[in-house]
Amino acid sequence: MSQFEFRLSTQTGPSRWSGRVAFSPFAGDLNRGHPGARRPSRCEVPTVKSPHSISVPKTMLATYDAVAALIDTFCRDKLNDEYRDLARAMNAALCRKRPSPLASGQPRTWACSIIYVLGQINFLSDKATQPYMNMADVCAAFGVGQSTASAKARVVSDALHAHRMDPAW
Repeated sequence: MSQFEFRLSTQTGPSRWSGRVAFSPFAGDLNRGHPGARRPSRCEVPTVKSPHSISVPKTMLATYDAVAALIDTFCRDKLNDEYRDLARAMNAALCRKRPSPLASGQPRTWACSIIYVLGQINFLSDKATQPYMNMADVCAAFGVGQSTASAKARVVSDALHAHRMDPAW
């Protein structure tokens, strides 16, 4: 008998469960052999929650709105709708963290750091890409020092485990 098989011998006497039942450590296979267990059909597509959810706890809603307003204005004037949507999703993800890094600090600093991280991930400062913007110009537009934006951007990327060419962002 392998490590993934076990005998069901809790009853006395013969039973339809007295034989070997294959067992897998994966949750989907735990009910194998049970007559009422529902197996997914081949046509079903598993639903995966999007990492870009905009749900925010009530306690962080005011902070989310303040940062989102700054992000919306900046992206409307300097970038595009795709950056706006990604920045709003990143803002919401940071608001959902426990404890949230956005709980302290100025909204303009966090808005700048979110755009800074997205710019690093998506090569915003590369002249060959559109839209193009230098990170110093991003910081100047928000009125935040480059060292402050870089330090907060590190906090954001560490909290969300974001890295260059991350497909989630």
